[in-house]
Amino acid sequence: MERLLEDIREVGPVLQPLLDTRISPSFFEFTAYYKVGFVTCLEWHAKSRLYDMFCYDPKTIKNDDLKQAISNEKLVSMVSEGLTIPHLLAGSNSISSRDSYIAAISRVFSTIGAQDGTLSQILDDKKDDAALGQVLEELYLGRNDLVHEIGIQTIGHPNVRDFDSFEAALSGGERLLGMMRTIEDVVTKVAPSNFPNKLGEDGFPVSEEEVLAALISSMEGKIDEAIASDTAGGELTLDDWRREIANRRSSLSAELAFIDSLGFAGGRYYDVRPFLKSTVLRQRSQYLALLSEQML
Repeated sequence: MERLLEDIREVGPVLQPLLDTRISPSFFEFTAYYKVGFVTCLEWHAKSRLYDMFCYDPKTIKNDDLKQAISNEKLVSMVSEGLTIPHLLAGSNSISSRDSYIAAISRVFSTIGAQDGTLSQILDDKKDDAALGQVLEELYLGRNDLVHEIGIQTIGHPNVRDFDSFEAALSGGERLLGMMRTIEDVVTKVAPSNFPNKLGEDGFPVSEEEVLAALISSMEGKIDEAIASDTAGGELTLDDWRREIANRRSSLSAELAFIDSLGFAGGRYYDVRPFLKSTVLRQRSQYLALLSEQML
């Protein structure tokens, strides 16, 4: 979304003087298609948070989620790429209207324990007598006219076509970005610490490495306490457990240092090292979870 707004800010001042010299048509057709980009951003914002919700609490999965996934023509290709069930379910959800976007975010808010009416307050926010909910509705209607319900307002004579000015596109996009940031602010403040892909107060992603490291330390601590209090199952001694922890921490630290030293950061358009480190840590947390089931 930010990249689209940057594009408008850069292109508008260059092309607007040219429009000011025209009598007709005094618009560029491409400005209307910023709506398509905005809707795509909203669609994947909602889908990504649905994915996080499914991972955090699988009980939130509904029959309709399963039906959409099973009937989705992309099912075979998604499975062949090794995507997980939450990926499949979230990716198959249709976010093609204002109501479907609101419904998806409402499910997430309900799952993380946000207060009732929080999303309504966000959508009721007004600027220039237009509530965010109205801006969202007009966005989806305009986008559908462009790509699904093509009519005279899209392909007719220039004198009867609907169009967006650079100013209108920028204003609408900024309000939508503000809405997304407000929604993410609610997730940051309300969601539990183990809710996936939370953002920090600064709006940037919280380090998954730090979250997983804290989780691992907590899980190890609980097992340690159980062994020390003689309530753990099995015959493991406290010395044996602490020796295992020390060895594992040393090995894990060396593996993370090795990943940091790899020289292909950015070789595939982004730095994959954080993902690799999170994968290693996630495997450790999964092992501890299984171990805890047997010992606690």
